[in-house]
Amino acid sequence: MIETFAYEALPSRVRFGRGTIRELAAEVERLGARRALVLTTPALRSMWEGELAAMRVRIKAMREQLQAKLQAAGVKGELGFITRQKGMFSYSGLNAAQMQRLRSEFGIYGVDSGRICVAALNAKNIDAVVAAIASVS
Repeated sequence: MIETFAYEALPSRVRFGRGTIRELAAEVERLGARRALVLTTPALRSMWEGELAAMRVRIKAMREQLQAKLQAAGVKGELGFITRQKGMFSYSGLNAAQMQRLRSEFGIYGVDSGRICVAALNAKNIDAVVAAIASVS
């Protein structure tokens, strides 16, 4: 059986002092060993690479949908930067005041620089995110 890392696997109680550091250091070593197992076992590595490819495809699709839906919602400006950027995060083009409104009025979180987590977008929340961005733009 392959052991997966989960938050629940961490020590259930937090102690202050030297014991805590030792426990956390040991967990890091165990996690590293699990990663090494995945990377050095051909079947596990293949499965991991497949999961990474699926994530890349999903995030790219979310970027494409975000751009198209923002344009459809009437958000002004050139939005091609959304699909040109790569990775789990994207700069939204929003300023600090707009990002603060997203947080306070809509419960949508990003940093004041305008960076948002595209990986957190999905079919269930993208329309609400687009509507919120359109209303603060």
